[in-house]
Amino acid sequence: MVPWRIVRPLAWRIAENVFRPLPESSKSSPCQTPCHRSKIVSSQKEPDWFKDEVPASKEDATARGIREREELRQRLISEGALDLAAKLAQCGQKIGLVCACCGSRKSVEMKCRRRWCPACAWIVQRERLKKFSYAASLMQWPLFVVLTVKNSFDPECIRTIRKNWSKMRRRKIMTDKITGGISTIEVTNTGQGWHPHLNILADCRWLAIHTPEPTRKDSEVIKFQKMEHAQKELSAVWADTIKQSGAVCWVKRKKPGEMLAYALKYAVKGQDLIESVQPIAPLIEVLQKSRMISAFGDLHGKVPVDPEDEKPTCLCGECGNEKSFIPIEIFDLMSRQSYDKEHRTGRFSNYKEPKTKS
Repeated sequence: MVPWRIVRPLAWRIAENVFRPLPESSKSSPCQTPCHRSKIVSSQKEPDWFKDEVPASKEDATARGIREREELRQRLISEGALDLAAKLAQCGQKIGLVCACCGSRKSVEMKCRRRWCPACAWIVQRERLKKFSYAASLMQWPLFVVLTVKNSFDPECIRTIRKNWSKMRRRKIMTDKITGGISTIEVTNTGQGWHPHLNILADCRWLAIHTPEPTRKDSEVIKFQKMEHAQKELSAVWADTIKQSGAVCWVKRKKPGEMLAYALKYAVKGQDLIESVQPIAPLIEVLQKSRMISAFGDLHGKVPVDPEDEKPTCLCGECGNEKSFIPIEIFDLMSRQSYDKEHRTGRFSNYKEPKTKS
């Protein structure tokens, strides 16, 4: 048995290295091996909404989206939000188009492309992944961070968390440790009110100020303790920002593609809106007027605008022109007016015989 007079100084030195910041002269080179980068920086059990969902096939996702869209429209009608229900009623309708250049015709299905439409959520996600993949590829140390707040029955909690996130970005832990990133706001409802939280994909090597980085010389126990204390440090800063006694934060390292797909998957689930006990029309109104996705730091300006704010385009397969399609009803009306102008009140109505000299 080892005497206590030998074990005590060693235990005190390990505790001092783990729980206190090390001076710059005593810090070793941080570990940069892929195995340490891929570890979860959390010792707590992950919530259900943080786990990866099983991807459904395109046919199943489309059928489920159409069914949830109709249920959501009926829910909005029952709440008296007829303007919102009318926007969903136009989604999915067939419309005939004609090319103004070559005259070719085609039939397409209209999409509202709204973030709260269950049938258009996967379309918006696919376009966001295509446009934000370049920004994610510029990150050297991609880190996925989730910042949560308490549940609330007030839809204005979405605007509140946006304001708190603006304050959080100005904290020292964010300005010194994160060079840039992409943040999205996601809203869930499990029967206890609306639960907004931030999904952040940040370019960060180590998200802590007072907790030193793990080194190659550290044991697995010390590395785990450093990760745990780094997460507690982030939770304390976030709780102080949102003026709460405590806050839950999750930090995870995975492949950039998987993290980006999770962060951009949806703003709110259609099933959560349908099964909500609270009225959903006020929440949808706030969703429409709030910016749910943004880039900050070095990635600001390198990410295009939100695909929901862009107008959809249709490419003609015959002549190759873009934005040349118009609805068939408008094309027929324009053709009829042109015909009437030429043959009834046009070139022949103002005809005057030439004067003859006497």
